[in-house]
Amino acid sequence: PESRYCYRPSVSLLRAPEEELSPSGERVRSVLVAQMLHGLRAPPPSYPQAAHAALVPLGESKFFTREGKLWSEGQPPSHKHIMVSRMPVRALPQQLEQRAAARSRPSPRRRSPMMPPAELVEKISAFESEMGSEHTYIPRTGERLLHQYLAAPQL
Repeated sequence: PESRYCYRPSVSLLRAPEEELSPSGERVRSVLVAQMLHGLRAPPPSYPQAAHAALVPLGESKFFTREGKLWSEGQPPSHKHIMVSRMPVRALPQQLEQRAAARSRPSPRRRSPMMPPAELVEKISAFESEMGSEHTYIPRTGERLLHQYLAAPQL
């Protein structure tokens, strides 16, 4: 049961500029996803950066060194520290339905923001609240120590 509190997605997200064009000529929304390759936690706040959008093509991933430089083929694989991917953002099925319904309505009614289902948002909120409870101190400390060990530079 305690392992439930040690789960971490270990990624950071940033909406990328809408500069990519699809084969049909439409702008494609994308997101930059940064993931540490060592340790358990998400990358530092400096990852991903908007500038990474110019370095990572849509649908691909690039590796960065501990110093923040783009990893190249000539370097040892152990120098890969963070992976940044650029992924297209696609609407959920219910969002597509909402958009179609909004287009068929003649009224200039204000559209609600696109969100995941309310039930999912409630479950995530409840879990996050539980993560801040007094039951998580020991697992959080163990996680921190394990992360420090795993993220330490290999000699």
